[in-house]
Amino acid sequence: MSTRRSFLSSSGLLPSSPTEGDNFVSPTPIHALEGSTIPSSTERKPQKSKLPWRRNNKSVDAGVVIFLCALLSLLFIGCLCFAFVGGKDEEPFNKLLNNIAATEPGLVLVGENVDVDIDEPSLTVTWSLVNCGEGYLDGSQGIHRSNACGIPDTPLKIYVDNSPVPVASFDPSSIPLLRNSGARRTIQSLTQFDSDHALDVPEARLYPFDAYSLSTTLHALNPTTNETVLIRKLVTIDAVFSFDIITSDAETYTLLSNGSQVQSHEISITVRRSSTMRLYAMLMWIASWMLAHVVIGQVVFAFKSKDSGSIYGYGIVNLVILFTIPQLRNSMPDAPGFDGILLDAIGFFPQMVSCGLCAVILLVLAAVRELDLQQAELQETPPNLRIWTPEPSSPNTSVSDGWTSSDTLISASPITPRFRKLSSDFRPGLHSPENFALFDEQ
Repeated sequence: MSTRRSFLSSSGLLPSSPTEGDNFVSPTPIHALEGSTIPSSTERKPQKSKLPWRRNNKSVDAGVVIFLCALLSLLFIGCLCFAFVGGKDEEPFNKLLNNIAATEPGLVLVGENVDVDIDEPSLTVTWSLVNCGEGYLDGSQGIHRSNACGIPDTPLKIYVDNSPVPVASFDPSSIPLLRNSGARRTIQSLTQFDSDHALDVPEARLYPFDAYSLSTTLHALNPTTNETVLIRKLVTIDAVFSFDIITSDAETYTLLSNGSQVQSHEISITVRRSSTMRLYAMLMWIASWMLAHVVIGQVVFAFKSKDSGSIYGYGIVNLVILFTIPQLRNSMPDAPGFDGILLDAIGFFPQMVSCGLCAVILLVLAAVRELDLQQAELQETPPNLRIWTPEPSSPNTSVSDGWTSSDTLISASPITPRFRKLSSDFRPGLHSPENFALFDEQ
């Protein structure tokens, strides 16, 4: 009985089935290496994991890892919360007031709040009237936790920068007392006043290393006796929000036309950004430049890429960065507007320009790649296809070389020279005309 072999077995692509007399021994299972069609009998050795929770091929439960990460996160947050511990107990004026009460008793103006407005630019100081050592109302001691200081017991009028109109008038008789204990109540609107000042801004464009300054004089007058009340000290808080306040004061006087002197007190205030705010602003500036450099790098990769899909991906990332940089600029602490400060001249403006140009370049490259792809598809011509049917050598052929008169080979794709070369390298004689048909390529 004749045996008919298939095309794959006759061409050598598949081994033929064993017959009687063949010494066939079933081999051990042989698998191909990853990424190759050549089988290998080398057994794969188990690799030792580099992850700490997979030592010796023993895995730790994922829930345990997540729990430990959450615990570390809570521990970190808890450590940051200790920054608020003790902050409420801090009293910046206590030692200073006690020292004044012991050495130079008299009137003290304490700047309990400083409001800095860079856009104006202006500065508003909220002053509190305090007498230390002597001349204060009974039962009003304990201001700023100093038992030697209290509310003044004489009426006062406060003048700023020799203005003819007082900015504040104080009457001690308007201070209420508690009925039960007789202690004086501290009413802020009765013992405090505000003074507004214009800031000198020679370094405004150097944000976040800008600094602002001002100088002002204050003098107090007793309206009952029309005598000047000597101000012993002008002091303000040393930090507000994102600014550090640096002050220095000195006793001054002015000469009137009649030769008499009017005692006053001058204070110089310098406002500058705190170190923490400067650090945050510069980190955001650096991050913006790094994002801009990422966009430029993507343009370089796009020039080397032949795939339009990758270029579109670069364009999406560029668009996200183009909207992220302005958000980083607006997130800078207490930053001025887009008025041409130095940080924008060497940061935001060139970053936006470079990102915008890179976006245009990416769009042009994507369009060029699309046109190249369409042109390549149009230039491709379909190959001529021939159907080959072998002629039988004799009508009574019982055993052939694998082909019969009823066999017809039809190929949906041409056999290219590359395929011929690969087939000849894989198994000699694979492309022999005795085994399969050859198709012409044009």
